[in-house]
Amino acid sequence: MKQIFSTPALRMPLAAAILAAGTASAFAVVEFGNNGSAVKNLQQLLTATGHYDGPPDGKFGNGTFLAVKAFQSSKNIPADGIAGGGTWRALLPDVEHPATLKQSDSADRDLVKQLQKLLKIKE
Repeated sequence: MKQIFSTPALRMPLAAAILAAGTASAFAVVEFGNNGSAVKNLQQLLTATGHYDGPPDGKFGNGTFLAVKAFQSSKNIPADGIAGGGTWRALLPDVEHPATLKQSDSADRDLVKQLQKLLKIKE
């Protein structure tokens, strides 16, 4: 799979954009069968690391499960296919605490726009 972001510094705009989107569950434990924004965030990050090539649809199915296991193996994390604390920390090594980001902050808007451009999402 194609790796888009190879260093933590390049993943940070993606992480910040996910947090800027206001997703309170950005770091929730997610596993096979789960659905929602936390799963979609996970899929986007796994795509950025080159471990997931499916659509970021927010559905934790077999493709996401296999991608999580592959990512975990690559980081020497027990490969159980469940995205818990260790997996999130490895995906976002420079993010210590989810930040409260204000919609009016222009820097955050720029990060969201950068993420949209990378993911080819229109406003």
